[in-house]
Amino acid sequence: MVKTLFPYHPAVKLLGVGLFLFACSGVVYKTLNQHNFVSFAPAFQVASLGLVFIFFSKEKYDDERVHQIKFRSLTWGVLTAYFLTLVVTYLFRVPSAHEFLCLALLLTTGMFYVLKQRA
Repeated sequence: MVKTLFPYHPAVKLLGVGLFLFACSGVVYKTLNQHNFVSFAPAFQVASLGLVFIFFSKEKYDDERVHQIKFRSLTWGVLTAYFLTLVVTYLFRVPSAHEFLCLALLLTTGMFYVLKQRA
């Protein structure tokens, strides 16, 4: 058995993208058709699961450079999401854990692909 740092197969990214788009379509449907802005908790749960699948799956070329970029973006994303959550909590309301996780993974995944293109 080969030990790998990122456990998911690269094809799992498609499942993650599907889950993320499903969650986004649920938010759009609930906002436009039902005019309900209160509870998006199930959408954030599904979106965070999709983002976990996207970020923690292997890349096509999975080498040490990709691992370094992933960990750098993970550090940046979690810290930035933490400080943004502090600001949102101070100004508006207390976000749920799934909202924080979704924000952190969204920032992390975005930063990973930006750093990957620059490298």
